Formats: sequence, C-alpha cells, structure tokens
Amino acid sequence: MASTLELLLLAQLSGPGTPVFAQTDASGIAPGNVTTATALTRQWTALPGTPASPQAYELYTEFNGTWGGERLELFADIAGTSTLLAQVGAIFAPSVASGDSVNGWLRLMVRVASATACRLHMAGSINDNSLNSGVVTNGTGCPISGTVTTGIAFAGADTIAISHAFSSSSSSQGLTTFGSTFTRLA
Repeated sequence: MASTLELLLLAQLSGPGTPVFAQTDASGIAPGNVTTATALTRQWTALPGTPASPQAYELYTEFNGTWGGERLELFADIAGTSTLLAQVGAIFAPSVASGDSVNGWLRLMVRVASATACRLHMAGSINDNSLNSGVVTNGTGCPISGTVTTGIAFAGADTIAISHAFSSSSSSQGLTTFGSTFTRLA
C-alpha cells in the first residue's frame, strides 16, 4: 500500500503521460447473507488533491459463493455512498437453484468527469458451477453490466469499493472475494 507521501507525489503527476500504478490486496472478504449494500472489496483510496479528467481508476475482484435464489445487487461505493449499477436476477441461468455454487468476476471503472464528479461503469460475469466446469473467464457466464454517467460526487482521497446486497435474506447465500486489485489508469 502506498504511503501518504507517495500518494501526494503521484497526485502531482496528472494529465497525459501520467504513470499507471496498481495495488493488490490478497485478503478475501466474506460478508455473507447481507440485504443492505456491504463492501465486497477493500476500500481503496483515490489520489488526494483536486480530481481532473482524464484520471481514471479500475477496481477488479473475483468471487465465489453459494446462490440463495435471491436477486443480487451490485454497487459502486464512493466515499461511503453506494450507487446501484447492476442486478443479477434470482434465476440468472436456466436451471440455477438455491444452494448452487457460483463464481465470477467484477470490474468497476471510475472515470473523473470534473473536479467534483465522476462516471461509473461495472462489468463482470457470474457462473453457476453446476452447469459447467466451474471455470469462469472474461466473456463466459451470465454477463453483468451497468453504467451511471452523471451526478456522482467525487473528491480527492475518496474511497472506492465494490459493494453488494441480496434482495431478501436466505441463510444459504453468500459471496467471498479473493482480494482485489486497484489501478490508477490515467
């Protein structure tokens, strides 16, 4: 994890030609059966200072878990405010059933639009392991996608995370991540 001094130095490097940097946290998160937006990844910190276009951040994680037959809601969490970006239906595959083992991946893109706002995009995939080999890669499984293009408040040093919730409680459901990677792209 970068120190405060390293983050301040990186914040001064903005605009075209800014170096890309990535941080990885291998700690898994297992929030279990949650019905309100709850972090599924670590809370990563954006650069301090005034955000400026074309700054962008990407957060990536992989997960597995047990499907409980309830709708899965996926959020971008910016500075503690959750914005719903995507939903996975209770029956996302032809024969998915409560208790099935699932896995997948999620990628959140945060693109700075102005000194006070950002645009969000989430992509990913979820897979029912009982329907195939249990391996999910980019381009396979049930696609997950969602975008919010305006009105998302964003400031320097805000935290960024992926959160999730299930539409109803089911003791058999829950997801676990395998850590996450946070990258500054521009």
